[in-house]
Amino acid sequence: MADNHLSQLTWLSVDQALRYLKEKYSVQLSELDLLSHCEDGNCVAQLPTRGVAGKSATWIQGEGDTFFQEVYGAARSHVLNPLDILNSVSKSAITVNLSGQVYEHDDVESSPYQCEEWSAEMLPENCRFIFAITDIESFAKQISGGRVTAPAEEKPSLVLAIAALVELLTENPPRRFTTQDAIASEIESRHSSRRGMSASNLTKIFADCNKAAKDADKR
Repeated sequence: MADNHLSQLTWLSVDQALRYLKEKYSVQLSELDLLSHCEDGNCVAQLPTRGVAGKSATWIQGEGDTFFQEVYGAARSHVLNPLDILNSVSKSAITVNLSGQVYEHDDVESSPYQCEEWSAEMLPENCRFIFAITDIESFAKQISGGRVTAPAEEKPSLVLAIAALVELLTENPPRRFTTQDAIASEIESRHSSRRGMSASNLTKIFADCNKAAKDADKR
């Protein structure tokens, strides 16, 4: 069977992943279906990014007291917006949002840093998705067991939310906000292009923080 060959591979292309799902797990999906699941967090699409130049969404602490945002991708990175790539008809570079290890310099001999979100300008035609076979197998078992989560709002990133709050707190002159809703709306207006930075998602994270603070006071 074809899956006997595919099961020996570590990485799969889109076509190989779809064939593996169909032949081994009887799960038949289109490329759009698979990447939609990746967008919703049920599976992981990756891109080869070694040496790809980009910019981190937040400052990264480097050696000593230095900080940097200009980064270079390591071997592979998790793609956060695969549908933007799939649906693009652009012949020029588009913004690809990524997560994974990066380097401060274009030097693979240096130590990599974990970066929760960074972006790079890439040509859609050069974006060839790959999937770890272990991720595909885990995803297939979720589908077979009915445990795949329904599409939901993006969960906001704690790190990005904190970075946005620090930005507000250190503004000069400082601005006054009377409600958390106002803070969430202001952050959304500045950073709406970032994953998870909608006012509704930020309001949820603020609510979780408020609850955690109250629970801590009771101890």
